[in-house]
Amino acid sequence: MSIKKLIIIISIALVIVGGILWLCLNHHLSFEQVAVLDWDKSKSTNSITEELKWFTILDEDYNPWFDESLLTDQYHVDLSDIRFDTEHYSYVLTVNRELKKISYNYLAVDGDHRYYGRVTLGEDTPGKIYIYRIKKINISIDYHYRDNNTYYE
Repeated sequence: MSIKKLIIIISIALVIVGGILWLCLNHHLSFEQVAVLDWDKSKSTNSITEELKWFTILDEDYNPWFDESLLTDQYHVDLSDIRFDTEHYSYVLTVNRELKKISYNYLAVDGDHRYYGRVTLGEDTPGKIYIYRIKKINISIDYHYRDNNTYYE
């Protein structure tokens, strides 16, 4: 085998391995806190408020699992001063803990092309819901495996 063919084969192998690694990498998202809401756990009407540590509010085109009604109907918080601009941004909401990191990878995706996020949350702060703005992306919690991709500092 000539040196030229060997270099071509090694180059192709490196491109393939690099592409696979790119798919597996966690891509970190920057975020900005836009609000902190107070909520009274005793007013919650559903076990979902106990189970969700974080969730997202997304553009309707993404067929989101949650929307603002979760906050008003289940958490009973006042959203009169908050406007979700889902045309330009996605929102990450954390319950009782501040968001420290959020990431995703291209392999953790469902049939709706929704990325399953991984979050790291801070210390427990009962009675608070934190709202963060991120770039517009179809990202959500994997509800059935929600504890697998939620980490704590």
